[in-house]
Amino acid sequence: MSRDDATTGGTSRRSVLKTLGAAGAAGAVGLAGCSEVAAREYEAAPVALAAEAESEGFHAVDAGSWEETRSAEALGMEVDATLTNQYAAYGGQDAHLGLVAMPAVEEGGEALNPLAERPLPDLVDSDAARSLLRRLNIEPEGELAWRRGPERLGVRETAFLGREARAMAFTGTTGGGEEVLLHVARIRHEGDAVFGVRVDTRPLERDQERATPTDGGSEDEDGSMDSGSGGGWSPPEAWERFDIGLGHGERIDPCAGTPGRWVEITKPEDRGLVTLDGSTSGGYQFPIEYDGGKPYAEVTAEADTGKVLGVCGGWPDDFDHYEWSYRRISQHRGHCGPPLNRWVSAGTGTSVTMPLEDCECGFTIYEIRVEAYDSQGNVASSDTIRYNVNVWGC
Repeated sequence: MSRDDATTGGTSRRSVLKTLGAAGAAGAVGLAGCSEVAAREYEAAPVALAAEAESEGFHAVDAGSWEETRSAEALGMEVDATLTNQYAAYGGQDAHLGLVAMPAVEEGGEALNPLAERPLPDLVDSDAARSLLRRLNIEPEGELAWRRGPERLGVRETAFLGREARAMAFTGTTGGGEEVLLHVARIRHEGDAVFGVRVDTRPLERDQERATPTDGGSEDEDGSMDSGSGGGWSPPEAWERFDIGLGHGERIDPCAGTPGRWVEITKPEDRGLVTLDGSTSGGYQFPIEYDGGKPYAEVTAEADTGKVLGVCGGWPDDFDHYEWSYRRISQHRGHCGPPLNRWVSAGTGTSVTMPLEDCECGFTIYEIRVEAYDSQGNVASSDTIRYNVNVWGC
């Protein structure tokens, strides 16, 4: 992910964040007097297209959230759950693409989101699916009353949010006189059910219906459709555009830009030291290596993320990306190890191991730094400690 704070118009992650808002609580519980009614709130993390999607012809149309209330029985009490769903709608190349994230939660063994579990073929002709398409502003003209279909055209796996998602293509005609080619993918991600939906529509010519949008195309072994002949859509091309769109999908960090989280180096301890045999003041044991130059300690550093409860909701617990670096800050008679006061990259992740050389008989002092990046590619928090290495033994 780029570190640049880029704004690229319609698909800008910053503009989508501004629309969606940054904070929300998840899993809040309250009892209303003696009525034994529990009120719970669940909020999905937003999903959107990365800024790079603009180069593929996608532009943002709308983004926002909506709430739904569900009731269930759990542990002998009535539960009223408020589900906050997130959506982002895009236009591009004669079709519409929508992304939706919904909390996939249960109460008392009952799924509160009807779209999270039902088979995709059952969803496309459901009231819930019609409501979802209206929310995305990509519903065909009319009320999506199918006059024919929807009929399944093909099934395949597609890349979505860094993993494989099952996707299906459907076709049909509506009471409003339109022919529809519908692609739907669904995946579970960070406790949410996330959907990608692409809709192509065309008016029927002279009120005549084709057998399928391919004018006689057939299904390949991989579940895709041949292009057929006769001026209809090319489903392989539509599949490709659908895959490209989903490939730019990303979850937006609802904590980005807020002070609700911080990163802290938990190992080794600040102003600690490692000695000749690798023992440390914190009770750890770091290997001592010698490869013909000055000896060095293979120091493993670890970081943890703290969060103010209720500020950023329930997702995510970690930052999007962590980068480590170190620098030598003590001056010695001869050159040793990294240049003085110059940061050296040590790797990424919540834990890294770095070689810290001992330059002479006294302590060699280092600073170790971790930088935590949010989903916008900005350094949202950092922590720096000082560490002493004394393994020369002279």
